[in-house]
This record gives sequence, C-alpha cells and structure tokens, in this order.
Amino acid sequence: MERIFPELTAECERTAIMYCSGLEKKEIADIKCRATSTIVNQLRTAYEKLGIRNGRQLAIILAERLSGLHITFDFSSTTRTVIAGCLLVLLIVNHNMDMRRQRLRSSRSNNNIELICRAKTISRGRNILLTA
Repeated sequence: MERIFPELTAECERTAIMYCSGLEKKEIADIKCRATSTIVNQLRTAYEKLGIRNGRQLAIILAERLSGLHITFDFSSTTRTVIAGCLLVLLIVNHNMDMRRQRLRSSRSNNNIELICRAKTISRGRNILLTA
C-alpha cells in the first residue's frame, strides 16, 4: 500500500490520519494504547515535517494527496460576497420557514384550547365524555 505521508514515520502517519478523520487526541491515545503526550508529540512532528501549523492544514494536505487536486480557499472578494449573500438568503428563508411552522403549531394549540373551553362551557355540570 502506498503511503500518503512518506516524509513521516509509519506510526506518525497513522496518528495524523486518525486525527484528520476527526478523532480527538485522547481517543487516538486510547486506541493506540499510548499516552496523550505521545500523540501530541507525533502530531507536532508531523506539523514540523510537513511545514504546517495546525490540524486544519493537515486535513487539507491529506485531502489534496488523496484526491490529487490542489485545494485553495483563496477566493476573490466578489466570490466571497456572492457566497455570503447566498448564505444570508438561505438563513433568512430558513428563519421564515421556522416562524411559519411555529405560528402554525401555535394556532393549532389555540384552536384546541378554544374547543376544550367551549366543550366545558356546554357541558356545565353534566358528565359528558369528550372524544377527539
């Protein structure tokens, strides 16, 4: 099997891949039966050898090497503005849909309360079984 990070030791590479997959350092330590400090040191070594500063950059390098594509997050200001606008529209639409659902639930609840009050008023003193 071809290695993804040939510049790292096999043990360090496994730790880096596990970390990129979303496992916490403590979880990796438990799985590998190592101290958490050992995992931290392995990740630090991986960062140094790969010339990166954090786990986010490590995940990007892993994705690039697996896919064979260079991933960049350097968008023009116009592109960032369009993306922000689209996200804002989605947020507004979602909020409006939530408000409509809430109003619908509230009106159903109010209708049920009114129905119960009318039934109680009509049945004053009588033992009437109410069924929905």
